[in-house]
Amino acid sequence: LHSSRPRGRIAMRRAAAVAVVAVALAAALVPLWTGAGQPLPTWLKNGSSTPALLLQAYAVRARNRDAMRSFAERLHVGRLAAGRTVIVTGGTSGLGTGIVGHLVVGGARVVLPHRKAGDEGAVRAAAESHASEARRWLRGDGAAAEDGAPPADLQLFGGFDLSSFGAIERAADALAAAGVRAHALVNNAGLVPLSGRRTAEGFEAAFGVNFLGTALFTQLLADKGVLLPGARVVMVSSEEHRQHAALEAPGGPLGTPPPYASTFDAMARYGHSKLALVTYSHELARRWEGRAAVYDVCPGPVASDIARDAHPLVARAVRATLAAVFPRPAEAALPVVRLALAPAEELPDADAVHYHMSEPRPGGAGSASPEWGALVWERAQALIANRGPLPQPAPAAGVGPAGPDGGGAGEPAGATVRR
Repeated sequence: LHSSRPRGRIAMRRAAAVAVVAVALAAALVPLWTGAGQPLPTWLKNGSSTPALLLQAYAVRARNRDAMRSFAERLHVGRLAAGRTVIVTGGTSGLGTGIVGHLVVGGARVVLPHRKAGDEGAVRAAAESHASEARRWLRGDGAAAEDGAPPADLQLFGGFDLSSFGAIERAADALAAAGVRAHALVNNAGLVPLSGRRTAEGFEAAFGVNFLGTALFTQLLADKGVLLPGARVVMVSSEEHRQHAALEAPGGPLGTPPPYASTFDAMARYGHSKLALVTYSHELARRWEGRAAVYDVCPGPVASDIARDAHPLVARAVRATLAAVFPRPAEAALPVVRLALAPAEELPDADAVHYHMSEPRPGGAGSASPEWGALVWERAQALIANRGPLPQPAPAAGVGPAGPDGGGAGEPAGATVRR
């Protein structure tokens, strides 16, 4: 009985993967059945619905599997990250565990701002475990444990919380006071809040954490000299920014909390926050040209704990489903780690900002537009200075909340944004 369990789990994983692909293909065919869609090959390559993005991700991963494994071998065996200091947010769960694991094995000093104040022993032990998992992934699950592996080189900063400006400011001050000088910053922390909870400053949680808190932390680290000249800044984004998203919020200007929020619009709020982040990343790359290299990357499907804020039963069900179907963090993290560490000449396109896993791809929904970038930058600075959502101006006569003729308020000419 004991020996049959692994085979049973493998069979369950395969059945779940087949089910996901079947659902995705069925969704892909719906537009064709109605006569309103694109031909299937075009849809699979360029579609922005979740099933299309899922299938595109599997194709990208398959095309680049050998290249990613080769990078991992050089990282692990050659200790490619030795002498580098890398800050990682969200490094204690989900995708972040894979990022931290590879960085530790590669010899980096990993700086971990984390929420678990007073529990540094557990965080350190977990990081060692993540490094072991990264080694097992590369060598194979059946490989013996590696003797003599160097201990993780970690700097831990507890009490970090992207949903609080105060906690973000304290963390940035602590890193600066400790003399941290980083070669790379990986902004990995994020969430999909299923409820309508707010941050300490009153922002909708997805917007406040995934975008605005991340922007504030990044800017503070630069202002305080924590980021070295020429540093890499890697934002972990999502291809979901291509759908469910509008830069101007339904209830008012960027940053205005939605009038309602529930499980049913969780992905819409998540997509909106990631569109703001991708647009901000493009603008940051323009503003920091010659000062830092800025990338944002969708890691693709990953077995993560992204629904941790849901009801415990729902969170466990989502966690189990993702673990059965999607790649584990040690595999999904490699495109992120490569952008943080690899020499520019080894990247497919060092000048590209947005990556879909291992491949550069133009950002969607107008995110690369300089006009939208300037708007997002200016709004972000205003929201940070105000420490809360901005008051909504009263609409002018004959102008609705979305702007004249139903367009976005203040929408730059020529910008294309999905609504």
